[in-house]
Amino acid sequence: MRTLLISSVRACTDLTIYEDDVWIVTFPKAGTTWTQEMVWLIDHDLDYETASKVILKERSIYLELFTIFTNFEVPDTVTQAEQMPRPRHIKSHLPLALLPKQLWTVRPKIIYTARNPQDVVTSLMHHYKYLQGFRGSQQDFFDGVLADRLDCCPMVRHVTEFWRVLEQHGDHVLFLHFEDMKRDLAAVIRKVCDFFGKVVSEEQVEKLKRHLSFESMKGL
Repeated sequence: MRTLLISSVRACTDLTIYEDDVWIVTFPKAGTTWTQEMVWLIDHDLDYETASKVILKERSIYLELFTIFTNFEVPDTVTQAEQMPRPRHIKSHLPLALLPKQLWTVRPKIIYTARNPQDVVTSLMHHYKYLQGFRGSQQDFFDGVLADRLDCCPMVRHVTEFWRVLEQHGDHVLFLHFEDMKRDLAAVIRKVCDFFGKVVSEEQVEKLKRHLSFESMKGL
């Protein structure tokens, strides 16, 4: 990510990792919020009461946020992550090389969600229009992604590098697909429950599906 200063990179890569951490890693607009809410609830035994009272960005800290929006008053999210009560839930869009080095030695649970590249880029373009005032054409934006001129690029390598780590780290890395979540969310919920060693009933799965519906999630 080109906007990161050297000190900020070190703050992220040198972050102390704990075995009971839970990390959500995605390229932007690949289903991050959806994954965060699902994973937090599963890891916290479907504690809907707390989820309704504490906003998601406080339950699942965006690690590198303060390094991106340098012109705004954004809290030091690395310090927030360091001070979170355990088990910590942390999300990141950082590429593999900039993530904390201890992720691969301490081996906490990591969930990576991938999405169809065309859908990601289209959604990201609208995000850039809204937050950064992008006024170019769709082709201009697509060309920028292909030329790796946007934050978090290169997009394809972001995904493929995580796919490759499954061979060595499949016991603590779970790779999800946004399209599977749309097609059969119940199956993905069960997959995540298995990853966390949680046993859930069909009734609980159906309730979580309703909670994760578009109508419910659009307010997060």
